[in-house]
Amino acid sequence: TKIAYGRRRGYFLGHELNSVMNYPLREALLNFIIHNNANHFYYVYQMIEDNYPEFVKHNLMNLIDSHDTRRILSVLEEDNHVLEKLKIITALQYGFYGNPSIFYGDEVGIREDPPDFSRKCFPWGNENQEILEWYKFLGELRKREVFKSGKMDALKAEDGIIIFKRYIEGEEILFAASVSNEVFTYLLYDSYTSSLKYSSHIFSNAELTINSF
Repeated sequence: TKIAYGRRRGYFLGHELNSVMNYPLREALLNFIIHNNANHFYYVYQMIEDNYPEFVKHNLMNLIDSHDTRRILSVLEEDNHVLEKLKIITALQYGFYGNPSIFYGDEVGIREDPPDFSRKCFPWGNENQEILEWYKFLGELRKREVFKSGKMDALKAEDGIIIFKRYIEGEEILFAASVSNEVFTYLLYDSYTSSLKYSSHIFSNAELTINSF
């Protein structure tokens, strides 16, 4: 429950809302991708795990920008490795509990023009194909059964590294992301097939190496 407009609300008790826009996750993802702060991600994950009803967790609307915020690409342009960081933040967005909520045009690379104006027209005929293909890949990944009702475990969230898994009986998907300046190695105890778009490799009882930029 929370206090809003002077009244105590019971948003998550089953009689008012099925879900909410997941602004806490947005803040944590931006904190990770811009400031290398992975601890914030773990805090938000644990807060949702501990306090949100199960049906709400799986209905969360996970955003990274909206008509009320700056465009994600314009935020990331203030740093280096724009496309790499966009792919990291969207992969985490698509992997988290709930459903990715995409602000129109993010999937084709819309930026603010002029600055702080996020509601420009869709760029028909001028879509960024690399970004569009990445979003299509994530969309295909989301068709897996594990994202409908699967559980989530955060395995590591510190030192610029986030690793978590989504799993149900018979299926498990591991997400690993790094914005650290150091190469990080994570020991895998189970078998995984790489979901990278351009490769297919099985990792089993092996070390997963996460490279820095």
